[in-house]
Amino acid sequence: MAVIDQYSSTQASKQLQKLLNGKIFDYSKPVELIKHLLNIATKKNDLVLDFFSGSAATAQAVLELNAEDKGTRQYIMVQLPEKCRETSEAYKNGYKTICDIGEERIRRAAKKIKSETNADIDYGFKVYKIDSLEKKHRQ
Repeated sequence: MAVIDQYSSTQASKQLQKLLNGKIFDYSKPVELIKHLLNIATKKNDLVLDFFSGSAATAQAVLELNAEDKGTRQYIMVQLPEKCRETSEAYKNGYKTICDIGEERIRRAAKKIKSETNADIDYGFKVYKIDSLEKKHRQ
């Protein structure tokens, strides 16, 4: 695969479809591109923040890069619990929110990376949920 292809959102969507056993997004961030950028811009023990996480491609890129270079990078993925349209393939596949997709991607990517590399890295993650999207006024 040419470099330009592995960095395309079309290829990224196909890879996500394979990982999650179904078409979930029309376009996804390319894990290979994010991994390349992280390799250039981070040290092995940095913290990576993705404030628009979507399907958590950045988390997968961090895990893959850590497995390759024995890094201890950590990540924080932020995604509002945006509901999937009831007519979408994601919803039909059991994903009620974009967050659900990201969580499942991290689980499956971690399992895949561990089985392929047997790398001794931290594959775990925690999920924090916001209490409410409504503004609360203090008096």
